[in-house]
Amino acid sequence: MQELAIDVAGRSYPILIGDKLLDDAAVLERCVAARDVLVVTDETVAPLYLERVLRGLAGRRTASIALPAGEQHKTLAGVAPLFQLGNQPQLTLISAVLLLVPGVPLINSVQDLMKGYPITGIARGVTGGVIAACIALGLLLAVSLLGVNGL
Repeated sequence: MQELAIDVAGRSYPILIGDKLLDDAAVLERCVAARDVLVVTDETVAPLYLERVLRGLAGRRTASIALPAGEQHKTLAGVAPLFQLGNQPQLTLISAVLLLVPGVPLINSVQDLMKGYPITGIARGVTGGVIAACIALGLLLAVSLLGVNGL
């Protein structure tokens, strides 16, 4: 067995090269210290190696998920079914945003302006605009992290 040490930005990890390493429980014990293990693979690799890895991790609490092959599927949305988040994360995003709609400050802003209170009206209008901008940025971040398309 050969061991190649990788050091990237102060974080190091080993790459082991050799025959039948997945069948060597001592190697898996040394490399995977956790008692709870989530094995993430894809549909191409899973039939070849998943059972051997899970056998090597015997005695631990394991879960596995096989994502479709390809980098475009390796997102948080891909593991959502594993965590029972459902297969439509866009519904969660939409329902969360409904409670944040800045309608009240904007309506109060217009009412204040019509009643002759320009400073209060402008302040509430700016508040509503900032809330709307923050919601838009938050949704953009959530959509990009979750890999949600087609809201």
